[in-house]
Amino acid sequence: MSGLGIPDIEGAADRLAIGDVLHAYTAAIDAHDWVGAAAVFTEDALLDYTGSGGPVGSRTEVVDWIRESLSPLGRLQHSLTNIRVTIDGDHARSTSLLVNTILLQAGVEPGPGLLVGGQYDDRWRLTLEGWRIEGRIQATHWMAELVVRSTDGGA
Repeated sequence: MSGLGIPDIEGAADRLAIGDVLHAYTAAIDAHDWVGAAAVFTEDALLDYTGSGGPVGSRTEVVDWIRESLSPLGRLQHSLTNIRVTIDGDHARSTSLLVNTILLQAGVEPGPGLLVGGQYDDRWRLTLEGWRIEGRIQATHWMAELVVRSTDGGA
């Protein structure tokens, strides 16, 4: 919709496509699929992960940092909510809230975990491959310690 009024069908398709890319990113991170995580960014993306202790850098620099930080951990589960997208031709902006449940030690259940809340502020560009993130600022708003136990046997 345009505001809360008349539906904007073309804009709705773009917003759905951007949402799909956001979810592809979180699914790739949770699966430790670093190639898939990198694929959501343009080759010239500038990414700022200082909000979680990471770098400001290129797609390669940031995804390498994410891989090094998350590979030793156990299970991850990212959830996105309150995704807001504004389209402007072949560019867009989005804001999404995230909650990430992290099992800190692989193979230890129940085990220590973290619940992390934050936000992604993204700038997008429509490419030949579809919508891709060309700029991101990741912010961490809160963290809570918890004990995590799988109910599905770790699958």
